[in-house]
Amino acid sequence: MGDKEIFDYYIEDEILDSLRNEFSVDILVENLIEESESNYAVNWGKNLIKKTIKLNKDIKDRTGKILAEVSKKTSHNFPHIPQRYLEIAYLAIRPKDKWGITSSTLHNFNHTIVNCNIFNKLRKVNENIANKLVCKDLCLNLIETLYKELGLNIELNMTNNIPENKKCIFEVSYKG
Repeated sequence: MGDKEIFDYYIEDEILDSLRNEFSVDILVENLIEESESNYAVNWGKNLIKKTIKLNKDIKDRTGKILAEVSKKTSHNFPHIPQRYLEIAYLAIRPKDKWGITSSTLHNFNHTIVNCNIFNKLRKVNENIANKLVCKDLCLNLIETLYKELGLNIELNMTNNIPENKKCIFEVSYKG
């Protein structure tokens, strides 16, 4: 039996650590409580995904390299490249969230968040502010910015939210 090449498919710790150091959920929650009507959540989401994209371009792991190769060969960035960036951002700052992908095709990418660390921390501090979904702008702008940065035309809808339906559902339709 010959030597087999071992492939590492994990996200580089350097990426996750950098995002966690710059984008603390505890600091986010403090600011959302203090400034519930401000653009803080919008800017936080935009900056998080921009930094995620930059770090992943600078520090490519095996999965990132494979996705880039497949994208180049097939001319399809959607849904796999944006999905990868979203996964990195979520795993970095929300590792305890329960989220899943409900549709991942050439036309749609939908995901659900059931146990949201940000919402849960907001609710512990101030349930009224949490139920106003001040975190909604963060998620929507993070997702919109992701696709804009990648030059992908999409339609985004948030069809459910945690206070009303026990989960947030984000539906993305690829428009070209």
